[in-house]
Amino acid sequence: MTHFLQSELPPDDSESKILQKRPSIPVTSTIDIFSTSSVLIQKDIGKLKLKKSKRLLCLVCKNPPKYTSGEMELRLQRLQRLCLSHVRDAYRLHLLRLQGLELIQEFLQRARVNDLTIQHIKPLVWCAVSCLHHFYIRSSFKRGITPWIRRRQAKRATTIFEKVLQFLEMHRHIVIESALTFLTEGQVWYDEYITSETLKSLFDTSEQYEKGLQIILDNCLSLLPNAVVYADQILSTLTYTIKNHIWLELSDDLIERILNIYLISLNPENEENYLYAPMKECLESFVKVVLERISSTEHMKILSELIKWLMANNLRHELVLEFGNLIEHAAKAHSITFYYETLVEDVLLLVFKLIASETRSYSLLGNRIFQCLMDRGKNRSYFDTPKIFFRDIKYDIEVKECKSCDAYFIRRFRETIHDTFMRAVKNHGSYRLNLENVYRSICILIVEVPAGSTAATVVCLAMACQEYAISGVDLDMSYTNQIHATVISILSLVCWVNSADVFYDYLYSIMEKRAAEAPQLNPPLRNTYEYAEHHVQWLKLDLFFEDWEVRYGLWKRFKKSEKKRSTLSKLTRTGSSSLSLID
Repeated sequence: MTHFLQSELPPDDSESKILQKRPSIPVTSTIDIFSTSSVLIQKDIGKLKLKKSKRLLCLVCKNPPKYTSGEMELRLQRLQRLCLSHVRDAYRLHLLRLQGLELIQEFLQRARVNDLTIQHIKPLVWCAVSCLHHFYIRSSFKRGITPWIRRRQAKRATTIFEKVLQFLEMHRHIVIESALTFLTEGQVWYDEYITSETLKSLFDTSEQYEKGLQIILDNCLSLLPNAVVYADQILSTLTYTIKNHIWLELSDDLIERILNIYLISLNPENEENYLYAPMKECLESFVKVVLERISSTEHMKILSELIKWLMANNLRHELVLEFGNLIEHAAKAHSITFYYETLVEDVLLLVFKLIASETRSYSLLGNRIFQCLMDRGKNRSYFDTPKIFFRDIKYDIEVKECKSCDAYFIRRFRETIHDTFMRAVKNHGSYRLNLENVYRSICILIVEVPAGSTAATVVCLAMACQEYAISGVDLDMSYTNQIHATVISILSLVCWVNSADVFYDYLYSIMEKRAAEAPQLNPPLRNTYEYAEHHVQWLKLDLFFEDWEVRYGLWKRFKKSEKKRSTLSKLTRTGSSSLSLID
């Protein structure tokens, strides 16, 4: 064929030169083309067979053959070499942990749960926690171009760890002990996030989370007194875990044990108890987080126990203040809807007993607890010191709607409230801090229950305080000035909350006379008072409130028509929401 073409079209000299330089193509090249295509087809067929074999292998791997006892021992030994060995080369260490994850997954598929003993379960859990810890550390690094790969590997390690927990559900107590032993022996508690995530996975899949907490507390206390810093790390990690993850309710026994440990650290009585003293602050933070996880009924029980313990132990003033922070936190965590339904009478009587105590720090603590329990509208910070509440001025104070059950609560404890706060003023009113806290407690009552019974109770208490300041023997003048300023501040708040116009007119007349002749009797409170020559420093009756004028102001505000009286007589105590009559 080539000869025919050349004879048909003879090339010129230029073309012949080019053809001489061009390499000749043998005839067998056409056969090579077909043979090459056949090889490609065979390769494609081989790939299809390989894919088919992989699918068959996947189907077979869903039910792989189970380990024999010898194979299981060998796999566990290899797993420990991969997951529990320490290598300085970070990349090689990472490769070992990756192989360890694969081997754990294979072990879960091929091992029998019934064949496992404690000697098998412990290393398996240690290896799973080791891989989880390794990949969580890598996922925390944000550098590099593939952080999503590290996050994916950490997620896979978490999934495999949860599968291990599900696989060993029959041996959950051994799993918890083994995991916590690894965290303690490996000294991993320093990283709060990684350890808390491990504890979250560990406790979320096990019902015996309280047993885990007990084990952690035992491990923590066993480190004292040699490793106080490490024990603090364990407690801080446990606090972080409980605070940032959804937790189940704790039992009474566990709460009691935690409180006992804290109380011992607060007031150690012997040498053994002094071991807990260095952990006092960390234990307080831990107890506060635990108190946030319990129910409202448990809050009342704990408040009762804490107050009884406080009154049974003679603590120093500094310890009372520290202990008061915990009780105040427990009172804040208690949610209140209606006073009569939510507050337990025994606890409230204990609080009143603290307020009326002859010990100044106890009385101050009792007022703080009372304010936390009663302050539903979060107005506590506004009543920091006595001030005049003027008419037709809008203050940032939330006045609650009066409910019949709350009004009944005030009537129920009317005499107790009067006697308690009156005794607090007589015992500790000379201290400005105590007097301001009594004022704050009374103001919270006024705005939380704006009823006639509340106004009558508070006004009666204020007039009794004024009488005590006037007729008291050997009372310092600065002390009596502070009491009179507190009284007019309380009465102005009663007028403002209840819109008592007639009472307001009378209060304004007294306030203006004092401003002209005795400004020391008006707010604000001062530590030292300076008097001008024209200031009245003796008992001038028209500068003080008259009892009958105050009663008339209350009567004008809360008087009721005969129609309302007849309607009230038909209503039951629970069904009525009207203001009570002033006696």
